[in-house]
Amino acid sequence: MKKRPIPPFYENIGDGHCVQAVLRSVLEHFEPDIRLNWADMDKFTAKYPGKWAWNQRSLINFYKRGYTMVGFSREPEKVSFMDLYQKYGLEEALLQSFGEEAGKIQLHHCHRPSVEKALREYLRLRKSGKLDIPFHQSSVKAIKEYIKKGFLVSVALNSRKLNRRKGYSGHRVLVYDFNTKGPIFHDPGEPGTPARHVSWKHFAAACTSPTPRQWQMMAYKKEKPHA
Repeated sequence: MKKRPIPPFYENIGDGHCVQAVLRSVLEHFEPDIRLNWADMDKFTAKYPGKWAWNQRSLINFYKRGYTMVGFSREPEKVSFMDLYQKYGLEEALLQSFGEEAGKIQLHHCHRPSVEKALREYLRLRKSGKLDIPFHQSSVKAIKEYIKKGFLVSVALNSRKLNRRKGYSGHRVLVYDFNTKGPIFHDPGEPGTPARHVSWKHFAAACTSPTPRQWQMMAYKKEKPHA
């Protein structure tokens, strides 16, 4: 099997920085001449103290840096989170997308003004056709396919399920390789584990907890800057 480059690893510094750790790895992997710090990543993702970062601000910033992005959800043929947000607003969209328990946790940990600002900008860019991210169905097969194409795949999952504990805690890991037994990924933790390896069955279980619709992924690859 072809040996793939290993992206830099960053450990979660606490206060919900798993997203920043994963995306810092993505940026420095595809742009090896840059060196970022945590303040840079907080700005890049619109991270506020005590709150979790959302995808939309970072997706906008990746777009501006010339990245190709491909999204994945468990049920892409059904109504998307963005469709639910436009129809019902943030709270109801979260509850319908993630279920009662995880939806309330997500809402509690979001910085609502910055989240809604990013959602509105994202929708404007999508409507104009400038930021048109295709979405496909999340699966083990999709991870393998896009890793083979040179993408890095950020995966949202339940860290408590990943670590064989009860309950729910939203988390991000970065898959960069795989073998027949399972994915190879950077887990920011904490504690962090670079090049972590679990079975495909266990990984998929963590991705679909507490509901199957929880399995959300984003694949990134650097192309060229947009005008």
